[in-house]
Formats: sequence, C-alpha cells, structure tokens
Amino acid sequence: KNSIRAMIAVCLTAAAVTAPQICAWATGAVASWTTGSREDQAQLSISLPESQAAAGVSALQVSIRLEPVEEGGTAKAEFVFDSSIKNDRKITVQDCLYDEEEGRITVFAAGNDIGLFDSGKLRKIGTLTARDSGDVRVSVVEAWAVADGEKIEISPGSGQECILKTGVKKPDDNTGGDPDPDPEPD
Repeated sequence: KNSIRAMIAVCLTAAAVTAPQICAWATGAVASWTTGSREDQAQLSISLPESQAAAGVSALQVSIRLEPVEEGGTAKAEFVFDSSIKNDRKITVQDCLYDEEEGRITVFAAGNDIGLFDSGKLRKIGTLTARDSGDVRVSVVEAWAVADGEKIEISPGSGQECILKTGVKKPDDNTGGDPDPDPEPD
C-alpha cells in the first residue's frame, strides 16, 4: 500500500509542477509558418491569446533567420506583407530590413490607433519567398508586439522552422537540369 501511495504522490507532484507550465505555454503568443502550394514560399502568422488580441496591438517586430540548407550555399529571400496589412492605412510603418551578414530579415509594422489583431486571434503577417539562392531554412528567432504600451514576447514556437525549396542547383551539379540546347549531330 505504501509503494502505491508513494507512486500516486510522485505522479500528482509531477502533474502539479508541469501543468502550470503547459498552460502558460499554451496561452502564450506564438509565431508559426505555413507552407502552401509553392515550395519556395511560406506564410508567417502570429497567434495571440484572446486577452492580448483584444487589447489592440499597435506595433509588431519579427526577426527571421535565413540559413542555406547546403553548406556553402546562399540564403536570400523576400518578405511581402499580407494584403490585410498592406492595404490598412492605419498601419503607417510597414518595412523589412535585411542584414546579409547576420542572415536575418527583420519585419516591422506599426501605427497609431491600430489593432493589428482586432479581427481575431491568428493574424497572417506576410509571405517569405526564397530568391536567387539554393534551398533556405527559415525560422523566427525573435518576435514581439506592443499592446496598450506593454511589450508582448512572441515565442518562435517549438520546431517552427521550414525549408523553402527553390530548385536552384549548384553550378558543379551535373544531374538533371536542361539538356544541351544545341546537341551535335551524330
């Protein structure tokens, strides 16, 4: 009987210790990637808890890491804001900054009297497209928003990275590709 009680006590203690952390993680703000029909693109979305979404977000910043999948490759991409942000006249700052040395794109959106998340908990921020490079691994490394003057940390999410496939082959790769346009006659 004592060993069963000890086991139950251990299980209840473990549940009591981990449950608040699981709940805190589940209710936090999270950045995520969604891939679509094009392999060279991924859509960035931010999810906020209802209480934070209702507060009215006036600024958002997201730093995205770009890494070449193949060693020695290049990683370049272009970010385009979602049309709901692009066409909102209240969002007066919509900008991206690319730091080639760090391999990062930082996305900024802000304005006065705006509610970036007023329409719901999940907000499409924009689309990242790989450009003039090999396949690119992308991940959110830092993100935050400002609501009612308070900074909200946005978690990159567990395992939230994706690969943008460009189909660009390395110059020394002789497999596949276009055949010789002017083959010599036999």
